[in-house]
Amino acid sequence: MRVDPVTGAVTYQCPRCPHSYASYRSLVHHLVSHTALHVCPHCQKSFADLYKLNRHARTHTGEQPHACGESGCTKRFRRAEDLRKHALVHSGSKPFVCDWEGCGKAFRRIDFLREHTRWHTGDKPYPCPFPGCDRRFVCTSHRRHHVRSHTGERPYPCATCLAAFATRGTLKVHLRVHGSADGSAGAAAAEAKEGEPDEAENDSDDSAAESTDR
Repeated sequence: MRVDPVTGAVTYQCPRCPHSYASYRSLVHHLVSHTALHVCPHCQKSFADLYKLNRHARTHTGEQPHACGESGCTKRFRRAEDLRKHALVHSGSKPFVCDWEGCGKAFRRIDFLREHTRWHTGDKPYPCPFPGCDRRFVCTSHRRHHVRSHTGERPYPCATCLAAFATRGTLKVHLRVHGSADGSAGAAAAEAKEGEPDEAENDSDDSAAESTDR
């Protein structure tokens, strides 16, 4: 266990690899991967059970067996839980309300509320994994975007020109140059490859991107 001397944030370091986690439960779950029996034939990543291996394999094959049943919606998902989260977009239900004094903002999902609450508390439990970088983040999606500044990864290509971008949001801004306000085929392909429902499903009203992490 490590305690940040400035923020007081607690992280749990894996004794067998560089990964660290905000909770002990997450660390225990991760440790299983070091003794897992099922290995992905595409990338050699290992899993504790066959169900998780099959679910992971869809990131390589592109299979999306879970289709939205809402009339006119063609979205499909790799995981059933992602489909359930998506269904809330159609229902308009926002049952998770911030109880911070004077706030009252409502969210579709409990994880959105948890991330939002950290803006009130200042908690940033997700450190950048790159040596020498002391940036910390409110949520994993912000950290994932930041990591691309180190790696140079740009998984969101424009379908009209050769430009590519680190986030879906910056791609959407770029698309206005071409007179388009919606996503491109390239962006959709990148989302399917990454399998990141938090980035694909968050709208401006529900996302935790209320300011820049420092």
